[in-house]
Amino acid sequence: MTGKFFKDLSCGEEFSSKMTMTETHLILFAGLTGDFNPLHTDETYCKNSKFKQRCIHGAYTSSFLSAALGQYFHGTAIALLELNTKFEAPVFPGNTLEACWKIEKLNKKTNGGLLEIKCQCKNESDVIVATATAKVLIK
Repeated sequence: MTGKFFKDLSCGEEFSSKMTMTETHLILFAGLTGDFNPLHTDETYCKNSKFKQRCIHGAYTSSFLSAALGQYFHGTAIALLELNTKFEAPVFPGNTLEACWKIEKLNKKTNGGLLEIKCQCKNESDVIVATATAKVLIK
């Protein structure tokens, strides 16, 4: 399956990706990155924290947003040039996130183009947990 090519894109076009963040995701991400901050890995510590439970790493939430781009532009993306994520609310194991991306600007280049897109990511309760902008070079 090949992703969208630049010539087939239009401003205002939207796409999304959905996934439930699990305990396994949290533990694997901690192990892969070496980020064992107790806010992510220590249930006892978290009972006395602001959130009262362990949180999914912000960097993992940002990676989930990026993965939606990787799938939509599978085989057509040349490079993710920029990804800026703002974290609006905590994400907990068991939350189901939906990342909704919208193409804002298209800049034609010699062999494709540069697109500027923005994202709003909500949990299953319709709470915005993250927003993002990105620049992607596409064939």
